[in-house]
Amino acid sequence: VAVRIAQRMGLHQDEEKLGLPPFDVQMRRRLFYKLTLLECVASKELDIGMSIVPDTFDAQRPLNINDDQIWPGMTETPEEQQGATEMTFCLVCSYVEKFFSRVGKAMESVRFRQFKDYNEVEPVISEAESEVEEKYIRYCDIISPLHFLTTVIARTAITAVRLQIRLPKIRNQTATDVERRELFQLSQKIIDTDTAVYAYTSLKKYLWYRRTFFFLWGSWHSLILILTTLRKSDVLSPAETDAAWRRLEQVYDNHGELLESKKALHIAVGRLALKAWDANPPSSSVPEPAFITTLRSLRKVNLNSRAGEQDSNIRNIDNLKRDTMSPTDPSTAGDGDT
Repeated sequence: VAVRIAQRMGLHQDEEKLGLPPFDVQMRRRLFYKLTLLECVASKELDIGMSIVPDTFDAQRPLNINDDQIWPGMTETPEEQQGATEMTFCLVCSYVEKFFSRVGKAMESVRFRQFKDYNEVEPVISEAESEVEEKYIRYCDIISPLHFLTTVIARTAITAVRLQIRLPKIRNQTATDVERRELFQLSQKIIDTDTAVYAYTSLKKYLWYRRTFFFLWGSWHSLILILTTLRKSDVLSPAETDAAWRRLEQVYDNHGELLESKKALHIAVGRLALKAWDANPPSSSVPEPAFITTLRSLRKVNLNSRAGEQDSNIRNIDNLKRDTMSPTDPSTAGDGDT
């Protein structure tokens, strides 16, 4: 709804061509690009396509400047800063969004679902990686919580795309052992980054935001791929298996919603975790982690609930059959009319 209102207000159009004052230009750009980011988050969470994509608007990105460089009534466009500013975080997020669109086009141009060599897309990824590092990330100070989060989002997005362009070989069961291990390492990198974000106590005030981006940039794929890999006992060494389970335990500790949610995806991932644990638990004699115990309990409750529903449905069907097959008593017929 907000995006549609913004479009009706003309925020998606190039403001400079409309002859608006510099302050209005920058504020409208900031508002519009924030809306496109929220639209991206919402579309990912709902698993639907975005209602607005880069090809449908010509509004330029806001300048990389601090808030005190713009004010109502100003007559000259401010000079863009080279370095980290109060806009860096938002600009990096919008860059990531545009990057995903560029990679999508590149994948289509090589017929992504059929191409045999994912290295055809790698130049696009490497170009975007160099650009974002050179223009934004190299100026970030990771001591600053917001700069740390900015760096994490940019680099995780790049890793997530590298992971996704390799996934077709896993789905088609054509991946070699070397490629499987490469995918596993990319997945671990994303999961480790998520753990590092939760370990950074200064980011607590951004908790709502970091939870959103866990599900946005490749973490679901990473989590599922690690669990799928663990189900096969011949892929990882005992040490790698133990380390992977420790990572997964940390993920479930950080993301309680994985155990609390009743979403189909969360339930399916929980079942996959149980299958992986039963097939390939840690080599060392460690007790069953709390998240596995909880998943077992939830699974049992779910099965009992489904069994109860089936019994209830059967009883209802039996009652319905008896009602429809029992003869009508002539002595009671027409009682309602008398």
